[in-house]
Order: sequence, then C-alpha cells, then structure tokens
Amino acid sequence: MYNDGALVGYDGTSGQPRWRFPLQLLPNGCGVDDTRSTGTAPGAVVVVQCLRRVDWLHGDSKDPLLVGLDAMTGQVLWANDQHWFMQGRAVLSPAGVPVLRGDDLAMLDTRTGLPRWVRPLSEDARCTRDQQVGSVERGVVYVASCGDTAAVHVLDGQTGDDRTIQLPPPTDGTPTDDLSYELAATDADVVAFLVQGYRTDYRALLAVRTGSGDIATVRHPGYPVDVASFRSGQYPGPVLQLDDGVKPEDFTNLYLMARNLTIHARGVRIYQAADVSTRQRWAVVGDHIVTAAAMGNRDQNYAHLLVTVSADGTTSQRPSPCGRDTGGIVAAPGSVLVLCVRGKNDGYDVLGLR
Repeated sequence: MYNDGALVGYDGTSGQPRWRFPLQLLPNGCGVDDTRSTGTAPGAVVVVQCLRRVDWLHGDSKDPLLVGLDAMTGQVLWANDQHWFMQGRAVLSPAGVPVLRGDDLAMLDTRTGLPRWVRPLSEDARCTRDQQVGSVERGVVYVASCGDTAAVHVLDGQTGDDRTIQLPPPTDGTPTDDLSYELAATDADVVAFLVQGYRTDYRALLAVRTGSGDIATVRHPGYPVDVASFRSGQYPGPVLQLDDGVKPEDFTNLYLMARNLTIHARGVRIYQAADVSTRQRWAVVGDHIVTAAAMGNRDQNYAHLLVTVSADGTTSQRPSPCGRDTGGIVAAPGSVLVLCVRGKNDGYDVLGLR
C-alpha cells in the first residue's frame, strides 16, 4: 500500500510493516501509475509502473518505467525502461509479468525484468477496437475478433507458444462483426468475457477454460464489467457479481469461476461505490463468499453490512467493521482484509479479520 510517500509492504497476519520503498527513489517526474504483484509466496515480486511525460513529434505522451521489488523484503531487483505497459490482474500469476508495447506482447521474467519472449498480436487482434490483455495461471490471454470470426489466444508464459480457442457465434443470429468482447474476470485457467452487440441488445458471458478449451455460456450476465477496475487490474477473480444487486427482494447473482456455478444470494443489496473496485466487492473465504459492500434496508437505516453467503444462497449479516463507510474485502494468507474507504482524499483503513 502507499503511505506517506512510500510503497509499504505489510505482513498479512500481524498487519505490521515489513518494508518501505520511498517513491523519491523513482526518476524525477515519473509519477506512479500502477502497482501489481505475483503474490505472497517466496520469490514473489511487486512491480511498480511510473509514467514519464515525453514530448514526441505528435504531441505529449507518457512513457512507462517498470521497477521490480522483492515482495518479502522490498529490495529492488530490476528496472525496465523499454516502454512496456503492464497488463493483467493486480495479482499476477508466478508465470511472469505480461506487458504490451504497441502491437507487441511480451512476458517479463519476474526476477530479472527481461522479456522471456516477445510476440506480435495476431492480425485479427489488430482490428479489435479496444485490445484487452489478461493473465491466467500459466500465461496470457486476449480475444482477436475480425469479420465473422472470434477466438481467444492463449500464450504460454514460459515459451510464448500461441494456442487459439474458437468462440461460438451467437445463437440468435447476431453477426459476429457486431460484437465487442470485454474481459470480465480471470481465475486460475478460467477467463470470462462479456459479449455485447454494438448495434443490438445481444449480451452473453462466456467462461473459457484455457487449459481444456471448454466454453460455458453463463445465463443472465447483467453488467459485470467495470472499465475503471479493468484498467487498474482490479477486475474480479474467483467470484464475479452478475448484476447490480439493488433488488434485495429478489437476489444477487454470484458466479464462481472455477466451479462454473451461479449462486442466487437472497436479500443482498450491494452499495455501488466507484471507490471500491469490482475485485474488492467479494472474496471467497473457505466455503463461503463474503462482502463488506452490502447495505441494509430502511429498517436498518441503510447501514453498511458484512454479509456471508453460503453455497445454497442463504446469507448471514452483521454490522460492517467500517461503520458508516464503504468497505472492500480481500482474502490474504492468514486473514481477511477489510478496506474501509475514509472519504475521497483520506485513503483507506485496513482491518484484519480472522
């Protein structure tokens, strides 16, 4: 987390600081733009991306610098100034750091920061309007759609070998060239795409198992994509909320990626706050799904709640530890972290639950 002009690594069990990386060590004028990590295991790396303003011939632009830190000690391991932009979730797989530079896709080695391989995006991908690159357990994924075909490209994290999985056309006859494919969530080897029509009301959610190539169509996907969360890598992992959760008299649909299972959580109203990313709205804790972004009804004075959902959709609730503030939730080794939003400019308080 960022605190008092430094990136600080905390112990997930005790909440005590482990290390500090002062941001003044970055080059002058290079503003922090993004931070991602490969986890908490020994050998894990935290990668900081800062942007330098560059005056190119065609106007101002921003040039990225990547710095790799040891996640356990904060030691600087490497710096890469080869103009790569980080891709994938905020918590990346140990396979490497996916990066994009123009039409070139690469995987950086986590311990050296050097490209393990570089591959050009497929020709079909170059006619996709907004290219999105995601990370899965052992590599990198993106959708290439052009004309009447669409396919998921899966690149091996170690070798860069490219394998394609053809996506099925809509069953209602909607032309493929009218569709957009937005990355909604990833978990292990599963990646979910929200498919929508540009000129039609077609909408579907496709869950693709990149290992086997199996594809599941999820019913009633709602609007699960949060563009701001995607850009920062904060899109969901194990659990994806499929609707806005504002009708507690019905239910909130929660999709478990690994199990290809939709749970109807009854009586849960979710507070839709822009300062809580989609990744932080739900967490899988043991056999349950937990949120700190729930809101009570009028009889409860619309209080913020901590809600636990069981596999059969039944729920239990208690007052949120954030009080009257919105909360996000993250499962960490040894504890569950609740992130309490303390106003627009006041940052977060992080509470550890066991």
